Amino acid sequence: MFTPLTLVVAFGLFAIALWGLGLAVVGSPPNRPFILAILIAEAELLVHAAIAGAAIIGGHRPDRMGEYLGYLLTSVMLLPFVLQLTRAGSTRWDSATMGAVALAVGVAVLRLLGLW
Repeated sequence: MFTPLTLVVAFGLFAIALWGLGLAVVGSPPNRPFILAILIAEAELLVHAAIAGAAIIGGHRPDRMGEYLGYLLTSVMLLPFVLQLTRAGSTRWDSATMGAVALAVGVAVLRLLGLW
C-alpha cells in the first residue's frame, strides 16, 4: 500500500467532511465547489484502488483479504452513491449527508492502511 497517497486521500476526505458539515450548519445546500471536491476525492479513491489492485495482483496480500476487499469496495462505491442520492434534492441535509459519508469513507481508507 502506498502510505503517502492513503494519508492524502484520508485527510482530504476529512476536510471534505468538515466542509459538508460546515455547509449544513450555515444552512447551505451543496455548492458546485463542494461537489467538485467530492468528485476529485472519488478520482483519488479510484487511483488508490487501482494501486491496491495492482499490488494484490503482484503478489502482495493483506492478512485479511476478504475484509480488505470489503473496505476497498465500500470506499470506492459510497461517494458516488451518496452523490446520486443527494442530487435529487438540494437542502442543508444533503450537505450533512455528504459530509458524514466523506468522514466514514476517510475512516475506511485509514482502516485499509491498517489492514495492509
